[in-house]
Amino acid sequence: MAMHRAADIDAAIEPVRRLLAAVRREARAWVWVESSALLAIAAAALFAVSVVLDRLIEPPAWARAACMVVAAAALAWLAATRIVGRLLAPLSDRELALAIERRQSRCGDTLSTAVGLAEDPPADVDAALALRTAADATRLAAGITVGELFRRRRLLAMAAGGLLVTAAVVAGVVAMPDLASLWVRRMLFLEDVSWPRRVRLEAEGFLAGVRKVARGSDVDLRVRVAADGPLPDVVELRSRAGTGGWQTVRMGTRGGADADG
Repeated sequence: MAMHRAADIDAAIEPVRRLLAAVRREARAWVWVESSALLAIAAAALFAVSVVLDRLIEPPAWARAACMVVAAAALAWLAATRIVGRLLAPLSDRELALAIERRQSRCGDTLSTAVGLAEDPPADVDAALALRTAADATRLAAGITVGELFRRRRLLAMAAGGLLVTAAVVAGVVAMPDLASLWVRRMLFLEDVSWPRRVRLEAEGFLAGVRKVARGSDVDLRVRVAADGPLPDVVELRSRAGTGGWQTVRMGTRGGADADG
């Protein structure tokens, strides 16, 4: 008897089922669009931060590798939690009915009750009352559109933001291919190439960045301009003695340029 009653109720709430199916499709699409836009914004922000910090500091290869691992892990975590996890989450008809009722107070608990009666009708429920509830749910579902259940303006704003930052990154790469290639070489291939500066200075007497001197002796450091450009007012000297750590000293300009520049 309960099986016949459940079949009758299920047939009566077919319009409700169609509404819930449409809401489910909209929710899946919402997850894709919103999460993709969020990932694009996060990736663009991480790219911009990496360019600025790497150009200012020029950290060693191990530090750049660590930064890329952290950035990749952050993006993977976002993708796993915002896309994969949400898409794999089950959206039952009863859960969707409850969500609609929270947005549409006029529905009361009619939709979820009708879905519950169709899925698992109690044996002591009056058949006529159950069918009346199903009819009320069908009438309410006919007056609900999917568009009024979702804040599409917010979704459009997120999508526009993701498209804008993606377009900005692409435009920057197209406009400055040399700098983009340099970022790839430094951050992905971990090559020790320098960012272009307005002026390039070279320390004399160093072979592949190394100069051997007697321990404890004084060393005169002679620096010359290796490329045309304005002389800087302040120079930071970064050095490492033996296996010790790096030391950075800020140096001002003293004296003047000699005949060799």
